[in-house]
Amino acid sequence: MANANQTIVSVQKAVFSASGHPTESHLLDLKLYDDPILVKDVLASRGAATLLQYAPAVIVKMNAARIRGTPEYKEMEELAKSVGFNISITREEPTTQQIIDTMHNWTGMLSFSGKPYESLSATLLNLPKNIPFDYVFGLSDHKLLEPLLSRSSVLLAGIFAEAERRIEWSEGDKLKAEAVFFRFKDLEIKKANI
Repeated sequence: MANANQTIVSVQKAVFSASGHPTESHLLDLKLYDDPILVKDVLASRGAATLLQYAPAVIVKMNAARIRGTPEYKEMEELAKSVGFNISITREEPTTQQIIDTMHNWTGMLSFSGKPYESLSATLLNLPKNIPFDYVFGLSDHKLLEPLLSRSSVLLAGIFAEAERRIEWSEGDKLKAEAVFFRFKDLEIKKANI
């Protein structure tokens, strides 16, 4: 360990501390550790360290969601259905350089547009400890109206995102539930014993 590159050791410690999971294979590529911006961000922020751990999955899922959300994709999907075909998006694992480039904008990784916005950036910059990654990724399902700065508010948002994937709500019920889940303040959560 004495001969180990201390930058690599520090980054991997930060990633493990943030995610609680062993190093993923993409973190074995030494090119990641040559990027000073990536290293600085990961060492400074639990949010950046968490997103680096899961960067390949986040990049694939967010890019697929962005493609599916375009009018062109919807038009192609309708055309394909009209002649009896289905369209699917095949995925390729991102390259190390794609991971580095995406991590330069890590506060925008969970934004549907790919661009950071104030509430999401503040949430990720102050990400509390011990948040399951599925709940962190659930932040991508909604535009946050204000930062979620406590563990309980991030967990509640994650629970809502998880419930939303499992329950078929009417649009009205979804909006009501969203208003409840994203408007709770920490004191209200404590009073409710959630």
